Amino acid sequence: MHDCCCGCHDAPFVIPETLEGWQERREELRELLWELLLGNQVPETPEPSHAILLEGEAVAARVAENWAYYYQFRPEDRERFEHITYRYAGEETWDTFLVSYPGWPGEPPQQGILRVPHERHAPLPAVLCLHGHAPGCAFGKEEMDYLAVPLAAKGFVTLSPDTIRFGDRRVKSWDEADLRDHQGMSFVSERELAMASLLKGQTLQGMMVWEFMRAVEMLGSLPYVDAARIGSVGMSMGGINTFWLAAMDERVAAAAEVCGVSSYRVWAHERTINALFCYVPHILRFTDVGEIGGLIAPRPFLMVDAAQDGFFPAEGVHESQQAIRAIYDLYGADTLEQVVQPGGHVFTESEIAHTLDWLDARLGG
Repeated sequence: MHDCCCGCHDAPFVIPETLEGWQERREELRELLWELLLGNQVPETPEPSHAILLEGEAVAARVAENWAYYYQFRPEDRERFEHITYRYAGEETWDTFLVSYPGWPGEPPQQGILRVPHERHAPLPAVLCLHGHAPGCAFGKEEMDYLAVPLAAKGFVTLSPDTIRFGDRRVKSWDEADLRDHQGMSFVSERELAMASLLKGQTLQGMMVWEFMRAVEMLGSLPYVDAARIGSVGMSMGGINTFWLAAMDERVAAAAEVCGVSSYRVWAHERTINALFCYVPHILRFTDVGEIGGLIAPRPFLMVDAAQDGFFPAEGVHESQQAIRAIYDLYGADTLEQVVQPGGHVFTESEIAHTLDWLDARLGG
């Protein structure tokens, strides 16, 4: 172990002093990460494709049906999750589709809500809107209207996918036990795939990254999307996945993570309990979040983290942000914005508005 730029005496990496040194390290690092994430068992990349499953009011009806099913088990969550009740007050200026497209081999195809503005005279920017770690893995794409709809209103194509083993891609036979008996806190649909993957030398985090790369390709294949202006945004699990996707795929032109970054070193030291998908065996032997985040440089990157987040401890937030800043400084780049809000694991209205404006400024126009 070594000192890193933030003064951690047991950090597993040292940031090079020169841009040339970092550029050499970054190629080595990305290759190493694929080995840690998927044991170098990376599936072949399928050709980009998609199928329309539903459109218009039929999509809204499916979403309403999914929420009604969930509330049978957890009616109290109507008040608990404010973003679930989001309603857009303006004119609807986009078309809505439920689409499917290739996913991880052996799992159900990916599925997401695609919104496409009516005005398509020029190639449009697009944003992946990635959901959080839902109770019982019971929903996914449905919760992202609070980001996807305002972005569509601004002229963005948006895709809100179900993460693997969440939403309509979960193993629904676990619903009764998970949602009723265990109050949505067992996440069995996620856990059974994550545990089986670990035995094969793979991780669920790696599967998620691989799948979201296919989503980027699907968006880039649409004739009305500008493939050079595809971004990603998400909070909590969506923030983690936005972070990892942007680090591993340079086609992500801008990324906004919210409450999704701390350091693995601090997780280990404080014995932080987090979702099983987050854990990548052996990673602290080689690297940590601060260096991984450097792979996003010099592309636009917004980090909105919290000082009192029980899932992402403040010490780890600080050291990760500091290391990422040091790598951006090697490029002389002013494209990194870092915020640490004083509260906990929440995405406030003011932060949502700022994030939407930030994405518009970096990808719109």
